[in-house]
Amino acid sequence: MTTIRKVEKGQSIIEFALFLPLILFVIFVAIQISMVAYYRLALNQILTDLARTISVTENPEEASCQNRVESILTFYSEHTMLSMQVDNSSIFTWNWTRETTPEQIDMVIITGTYHGMQLPFIGEYQITDSVCYPTEYSVSANP
Repeated sequence: MTTIRKVEKGQSIIEFALFLPLILFVIFVAIQISMVAYYRLALNQILTDLARTISVTENPEEASCQNRVESILTFYSEHTMLSMQVDNSSIFTWNWTRETTPEQIDMVIITGTYHGMQLPFIGEYQITDSVCYPTEYSVSANP
């Protein structure tokens, strides 16, 4: 008794060709999401460093504070894994205010917007973030 076997030549290549666009789509979406997450985390770190610098300075308008702010922005422009031009004021804008909470804690509130993110499939993407940073740390009397 002989068994007749169907010849299924090319079935694997057809299945691969059908699923390849879906697989590539998932990979590219994952890349886009990871890039957005990276830029958001980098922007948060930049704003935290700026807020820390401003909070420890009694007069943030002093030249020494301004020089420190410029050095922070230059450092992040040159040393980020993905290019972020935070030293360009037309791409990265930020401002800060000092506020006092009802618990009498002085806070530096800093907000920044980065306009320079270019995603390969989405295009230009804007990220905005803000950070609250205390100017004084309360020390408990009871250890």
